[in-house]
Amino acid sequence: MLDIRFSSALKAMLFLAAAAEQGSPTLSSAQLAEGLGTNPSLVRKLLVPLARGGLVVSTKGRAGGARLG
Repeated sequence: MLDIRFSSALKAMLFLAAAAEQGSPTLSSAQLAEGLGTNPSLVRKLLVPLARGGLVVSTKGRAGGARLG
């Protein structure tokens, strides 16, 4: 079985980098999910190991989101 988590994580990081360059450093899980073609719940699960590794910073809540670490 092909593990797609790495490629999805890489795409998420690229979306976050592009957003930061365009002046919007924080993206919600819904915004990332739209770009990745998946659902926000999966994106939040995908961000957990990236946040543990310090690659992204996640903020929970209605006004939360993720940005590069």
